Parts: sequence; C-alpha cells; structure tokens
Amino acid sequence: MNALVEAASAFGIVDGRVGGVVAVDVPADQWVPAVSAVFAAGGVYLDALAAADFEADGLQVVAHVMADEGGDAVLVRTIVSGDDPSLASAGELWAGATWHEREITDLFGITFTGSIDDRPLLTDRDGEPPLLKSSRLDERYESEWPGGFDPADKPGAKRRTPLGFEDAP
Repeated sequence: MNALVEAASAFGIVDGRVGGVVAVDVPADQWVPAVSAVFAAGGVYLDALAAADFEADGLQVVAHVMADEGGDAVLVRTIVSGDDPSLASAGELWAGATWHEREITDLFGITFTGSIDDRPLLTDRDGEPPLLKSSRLDERYESEWPGGFDPADKPGAKRRTPLGFEDAP
C-alpha cells in the first residue's frame, strides 16, 4: 500500500483497484480531512476531480491525486445526497480544485462549501443541472431527430446503389 492510500484509508474503506489505482471510499463529512491527509502524505498533484450521478445512491465525487515522486496515486471517493448535494471545498489544498468544483457545481448541482471562487463556469445555473440523470434535455425533445432525415428523400436526389450491386433503373 502506498503512502497516499495509507493516508486516505484512515478516513474510509479501501475498495480495491480501479484502473490500476487504489480507491478509498470516505464519508462526505470526512472528505476534507481525507484529502488533507493525502496532501500531507505527498499527494501534491490533483489530477482530476469529477462527479457522477448514481441516482438513488446519490452523487459521487472522485479525486485522483498523485505524488510528486514515485508514481504513487489514489482515488478518494465520496457520496453526497442528491436531495441537498454539498461537500466541503478542497480549494485550499490545491488551487486547481476550485476550477473542477465550479465545473461540478454547474453540471451536477453539488455546492462546495468554503470555496474561494464559486462563480458559474460553464452554465448560468438556471434550471436543473444538465448531467443529472433526472434532467430533461428540452432541446432534445423540441428538435427533430437528425437521424430521421434520409438524404435520398430530398427532391431531385438520385438513389444510390451500394457498391457491388447493379445500378438501380
């Protein structure tokens, strides 16, 4: 077990390898202590901070953190309630975390308490967050399916025969 995994495991349960990296699941209230311990253990590169909608189980937030030397890495994961999605900010540890947190807020509606910058990044945050599985994409319902158009139906178009077959009369 590498130093980063060891640091995070004090706050949660080691879940095994995901894509070659050990994942540690921590409770949402232990998010900042867990990632702080990973940072103190040498996890100085926050490679990614992402979210996923698990519907009834809540929203998962995942941080992929790497050490400066030795190739050590860890995934720190937590689940927040879909009813009131909020999580403490990791922006004080990694300045780049704030950008990812703003993106997650725009796309999943998870608010990061104590964030040093919570301005909208990608959306205006009106309406339901677009990447929630419960979100209805109105543009999709209001527009015609692009695959429903067959260019051969266009007036004046000549129907083409597939290669290897004789031309149609």
